[in-house]
Amino acid sequence: QFMAAQRPVVIGVDLAGADVTHRSLFAACEQVVCDSALSLRCYHSSSLPLSSCIESRHCPDVISMEDEALSAIRKKKSSSLVQAMQDLKKGEISALVTCANTGAVTAAAVVYLKRFPGLHHPPLIAVLPLPCGQVVALDMGAFVTATGEDLVAYARLGSAYATVCLGISHPRVGLLNIGKEIGRGTIELRQAD
Repeated sequence: QFMAAQRPVVIGVDLAGADVTHRSLFAACEQVVCDSALSLRCYHSSSLPLSSCIESRHCPDVISMEDEALSAIRKKKSSSLVQAMQDLKKGEISALVTCANTGAVTAAAVVYLKRFPGLHHPPLIAVLPLPCGQVVALDMGAFVTATGEDLVAYARLGSAYATVCLGISHPRVGLLNIGKEIGRGTIELRQAD
């Protein structure tokens, strides 16, 4: 019986642009991956020790927290973030973990990865552990001028995430606003409510 070979799951880790040193992040990655079946590919801009557990990719450019997002990803093609996004697009890595400039990450995702139909801007997501269970919160600051249409798309995306990733069969969807009084919040928030 012939079985198709399964591709290994490789997680990309962007070490550049974070507020901590490459070496400390690399050491944390090494501790996690050497005891599991997971494979990591680390993208970095400085020299790191060799590891039999982790694939290493040197990227000379760095996108700093002060860089303007879109121009940085266009000008710094050899940065760890851009190289990792390109590998994610090609399917060489299955996911990407980064502590880089949030604006650059979302801009790179828009430039290199496909968006869901109807989703104009990628939202940031956070899963919050609460006494009542886990809550999926979207639009956590990546895009501050979302339209009512964007907010509805975020609600659908968050609902799908809660169902598929967290196993919540019928997630409730809510909208956080600055108050219930008539006229409170932006017109976009009132339209989406």
